[in-house]
Amino acid sequence: MTVIGFVLWYICCLLAYGLLCLIQIPLIKLDRWWISAIGVLPKILLAAWAAYSFVSVAEISPFLINCLLGVIYIVLWADAVNDIVMLILHLAKKTDRGLKVRLITGTAITLVFLTYSILNMQIVTAREHVYTTDKISRDHRFVFVADIHYGSSQTEDAVDGMIGDIRDLDPEFIVLGGDITDEFTTKDELYSLYSKLGAMDIPVYFIYGNHDRQEGSDNVGGRTYSDEDLRNAIESNGITILCDEYTVIDDEIILLGREDSSHDTRIPVDSLPKLPDNGYIINIDHSPYNYEDILNTGADLQLSGHTHAGQLFPLSIIYRFGVDNIYGEFRRGSTDLYVSSGASGWSVPLRTEAHCNYEVITVRSARNRT
Repeated sequence: MTVIGFVLWYICCLLAYGLLCLIQIPLIKLDRWWISAIGVLPKILLAAWAAYSFVSVAEISPFLINCLLGVIYIVLWADAVNDIVMLILHLAKKTDRGLKVRLITGTAITLVFLTYSILNMQIVTAREHVYTTDKISRDHRFVFVADIHYGSSQTEDAVDGMIGDIRDLDPEFIVLGGDITDEFTTKDELYSLYSKLGAMDIPVYFIYGNHDRQEGSDNVGGRTYSDEDLRNAIESNGITILCDEYTVIDDEIILLGREDSSHDTRIPVDSLPKLPDNGYIINIDHSPYNYEDILNTGADLQLSGHTHAGQLFPLSIIYRFGVDNIYGEFRRGSTDLYVSSGASGWSVPLRTEAHCNYEVITVRSARNRT
């Protein structure tokens, strides 16, 4: 996202908020407190609908539709909050609640909400996790990062800052958990990113997500790189692709990388290569929703991304009514499952759910500990 892109977001949201106020002028002029109270719920529900529609159609709809849904989401939430402010003014016996005051406070709320949404997408921080096992002889510390979506909703500076922070941590290895690039990534950006990731002088492993191969590119102008370009950009920078394959690290960490569940070449669990009998198994699967696979891989730990923690509030709440693997720590049989909020989001530069994160994982040896 460029500076011009951010400016356009501010202009579009302010114009949309002005239009929304214009539509409501007849009701505002009535100056009835109960109108503001009644108006809150429909606006919140419509904002939730816009958020859900964005996530549901983002891969199959034109980019401008996604942007429109994002603008609707921002202005409806801002006006719902403004209705609450107007109600508070009424209860506080403040008489000046007319159109001018409403427009000023609503514009301010829109600016604040939009600014938070944008900044929440641009700031990427580390989250620490510790898992203890008696299957290893020493501690292992590595980084898991998913959903960078390079070239999409974040600035290049934000991604470069994250890469620098990861390099400074000096982990034993790094796992890229899918959707590192997407349909908005140019070929130059593809090679640039993997050049930076491969230059850290740290072993890096990669699995595919549902966007890396630009499978939804028809809706954003077509592909900008081929599958061969993607593989070449990854492997030419010394990064290992794990696609229904595993590798053994230091004779005791078994790292299994799965093909994305959206791809028809994904191998069933019972057809995967036989894993070693001894060692701590870490399964990397971009999507956390393959419940049967989670139980059948025999993994001690699974790391996933894909969900962006919902990206737009209140989607994390809505999703929990249908599925619970949206974000955070879970337990499935004998497998610990952690679903990362991801290092970025999809399409529009708006995020009002959990912050962007990469995960710093320590697998601690339980041997000889008291």
